[in-house]
Amino acid sequence: MLRREFLQMPGLRPTLAAVNPNPQPESSFVSVQQFGAAGDGRSDDTAALQSAIDFALRVGKPCFLPSGVYRITAPLRVGQPSGRPNQQGFRLFGAGRAVAHSGGTGGTLILLSGSGHEAILKLENSMWRSATITDLGFQCQERSGATYGLMFYGTAFSGHTVRNVVVRNSSVGYGIVQSTGGNGEFTLYDNCFAFDVDKFFYSNAGQAYVQHFNHCVCTLNSGGIYFHLDLQSGGGGIDVFDFNVTGASRPGGAPSDTTLFKNTASNSCLNFIGGRVEGLTQLYESRGGSPNLFVTAKFEGMQFSIDSKPGELGKRFVEVAVTPDVLTIQSCAFYGIRGNEAIEVQVRESYAYVIFQQCTFFELSKPPTVVAD
Repeated sequence: MLRREFLQMPGLRPTLAAVNPNPQPESSFVSVQQFGAAGDGRSDDTAALQSAIDFALRVGKPCFLPSGVYRITAPLRVGQPSGRPNQQGFRLFGAGRAVAHSGGTGGTLILLSGSGHEAILKLENSMWRSATITDLGFQCQERSGATYGLMFYGTAFSGHTVRNVVVRNSSVGYGIVQSTGGNGEFTLYDNCFAFDVDKFFYSNAGQAYVQHFNHCVCTLNSGGIYFHLDLQSGGGGIDVFDFNVTGASRPGGAPSDTTLFKNTASNSCLNFIGGRVEGLTQLYESRGGSPNLFVTAKFEGMQFSIDSKPGELGKRFVEVAVTPDVLTIQSCAFYGIRGNEAIEVQVRESYAYVIFQQCTFFELSKPPTVVAD
């Protein structure tokens, strides 16, 4: 049979419907809308968002959340809590960071309902290298509804990036929590905000070296701590550039009782360069550890408005209890909020040093003073 006769047989003639002359390229990302996420602030989008994240990880593509408010009722998880860390390069991104307010969001907000949650977003132990979280807002509907806004679980990772993210109403904005492994290093927090939190950053990991913070902003609840290294095996270190923050006032005009940096058993190098800290009660506190673990810290080119009355709250502006820490405070300006504040330094370790260089002091009741126990 000739080919022409064959094609003329009934049912065998090809049709245009069988051929797509303009095939669309496969999408370069996974959208949560493909999994039924509404983003209307009312629907429960928990299952849709978690399914989209799991699928994106499985196929090796970024996961995108278009503009909207995605209400969830349980924490979102990226990766697996156990097993060998082996996942890398994952990206979760939105249309711009946002928090809920009367004027709307104008970006992408993940809003967690309820209380007692571990985190809004948790990156599990399997997330090994180079994960990126960007252009998203994370908020608890209730105050302190979750312990962490964004939580890295485990210390077997390296080189994650958090960029253009805002967290609100969790107890801790950003945290690294120890599981297994010994690294947890080189995380970049770039242009990240945290509002109405008790701590901006907390880590109890082991060898969590060199966390880098660039142009971050925070409003801290009274009694809060901006950076707390509560490490288990001594390793640590942070670099902070252009940090602009405000501590909330307490009722009756009492000091805000806020601390910029608290150290517990850390062998670290700290660098705070540039920025402004408003309403600060305590610059530095180091109470735990041993003489074998110590911190070298530098504060340079910063402005501080001091909210620390002598004798109140049982705190000194600088306290070093056990470790032979070395603090250099250089080219900084200090302002008293009401004119009766003081900078008191208490050092109990004979090999510790606190050095003020080329600093200016305004509206304080007295110059920096070393005080006894």
